[in-house]
Amino acid sequence: MNDNIILYAISLICIILLLIEWIFISHKKCSINAIVFVGYSFPLYYLMIYKGAGGAAFTWWFYLVLFTSIHVIILLIIPVGGIKKPPEN
Repeated sequence: MNDNIILYAISLICIILLLIEWIFISHKKCSINAIVFVGYSFPLYYLMIYKGAGGAAFTWWFYLVLFTSIHVIILLIIPVGGIKKPPEN
């Protein structure tokens, strides 16, 4: 099994969560999260694919998995924070 499949799956999960956030939560929050996702993923994907000689590709792969996993966890926490508490009497 190719290790890149893990990375692609995590990135796809992140994109799906961004789409869910766009539809159900807020366009503004989703836009900010999408800019952050693109801001770290495109340069790291570029470095992994084109500048990964001599074992450096594993470093970029590790950073991508780490950052994307953290981003997915944050995207999973956002809906919980958006739930309003019932008014107290």
